[in-house]
Amino acid sequence: PESDPLDEETPPGELTARRLRPLSADAFARLDDAVVTRFLRRYDFPKSLKAAALKRDVKAGKITIADLIAYLSDANRDLFERQIEGSEIYRTDDGGATWARTHRGRLEKIYYSYGYYFGRISVDPTDADRIYFGGVPMLGSSDGGKTWNGLDQRGVHVDHHVLFVDPRAPQRLALGNDGGLNLSFDRGQTWTKVNNLPVGQFTTLALDDAKPYNIVGGLQDNGVMRGPSTFVPGKSDPSAWKSIYGSSTPATSSAIPRA
Repeated sequence: PESDPLDEETPPGELTARRLRPLSADAFARLDDAVVTRFLRRYDFPKSLKAAALKRDVKAGKITIADLIAYLSDANRDLFERQIEGSEIYRTDDGGATWARTHRGRLEKIYYSYGYYFGRISVDPTDADRIYFGGVPMLGSSDGGKTWNGLDQRGVHVDHHVLFVDPRAPQRLALGNDGGLNLSFDRGQTWTKVNNLPVGQFTTLALDDAKPYNIVGGLQDNGVMRGPSTFVPGKSDPSAWKSIYGSSTPATSSAIPRA
């Protein structure tokens, strides 16, 4: 089956529920028995069901691809395995009586799995046609949502939760995301990271056997950091804490709608 970028935990060439959907009966019958066997075990099909026999039944029409998909139907699983269709922005100019989509096609690469809870639209209070849309990347439009441009710059974290547009000086923006706070003074063309806010969220901590011991912690969406247990806030050198693994980098989006 064709590799699907959303199946991040399953190697290309393996079969998943999402990769099963577009297959024809002939394509399924040509799959390697080992691939089908791993698929059957992964999705808890009856152990009596064997790959070779299943492939024969599918090719003969005794079992259809739709039958296999129906067997897999599960509300929780479907939530995560549905293909993401993209985002759409709608606008009303009559208080919600009618709505119209602002752009052609769909906005791609705003979300990569189920609809995130933090997708918000902000409007410049001095210009109804200047709109900001925050998802995984941050997008901006100056023509009422007809066209969109990516506003993510180097140093701007992904996953945008809230945007404040200064009503007295709308070129000034304050952006809150999973990496903290960014400020812009030119409508998002450039950003400054506010690095003096203690907003990192540690979800797991571990200690090593050094003397004095070090503390290792995993942060929500910000990788893993390590620092000395002797660290004293306000007195020790902040650079003593170092990133040792991972972190989210800015997402990129062409903001080109898919027809």
